[in-house]
Amino acid sequence: MRTYLPLFALWAAVLLTACRKEEETACPPSETAPTPMSISAFSNLDSGNYWVYDRHRVDSLDVADPAYYYRDSLFITGDTVLDGNTWSVVRMASNGVVSGMIRFWRDSSDYLLGRYGEVLFASANLGQTIWVDSIPAPSTVSIHYSVGSAMVPVSVPAGNFQSYVITGTCYSYGTFTVIPVWKYPRDYWVEGIGRVKWYDYFAAGNTGYRYQLVDYHVQ
Repeated sequence: MRTYLPLFALWAAVLLTACRKEEETACPPSETAPTPMSISAFSNLDSGNYWVYDRHRVDSLDVADPAYYYRDSLFITGDTVLDGNTWSVVRMASNGVVSGMIRFWRDSSDYLLGRYGEVLFASANLGQTIWVDSIPAPSTVSIHYSVGSAMVPVSVPAGNFQSYVITGTCYSYGTFTVIPVWKYPRDYWVEGIGRVKWYDYFAAGNTGYRYQLVDYHVQ
């Protein structure tokens, strides 16, 4: 064994030096890439899913009018095929009375679309314009929608969540009145639930509607 002791010592020294050199020259590990979000985790279009909202009329400071209140709901009743695409059928009710108005939603790649091509939400291209809506000339306003890349805390009767916000930035042209920032459309979406809060303001006037999630069921 004495014959091999110097060899073992030399081998150990070489191994230790190599390990130290590797530690000194190794680059720090790169940050893990964020997991891509699935649009279906936000849309939740399975038949039987529903969302219940409080609807209040609010002013420019988000102060609710206590004399104006409704309890609205959206629920998925099944599928239908339109123009070669499968759409989920979305029904609505207000204070327990089902509306005759029907909406159609579907997932398309990273987008949740409405029947006429409007983008309701996007799980990709965060921070970029994903859809532009406009009113024709001569008095024109265009609304550029984008989903912010940073999550935003939101508190509604159904709970406290971290949400992604899709905002419509408004641009006015011609004789159309400039739309103030507080009237910009904005919707709050939570992964695994769907839309938990949104605002609809009137182009004219100083009031609009605020919807906040009260109850929901998603499969």
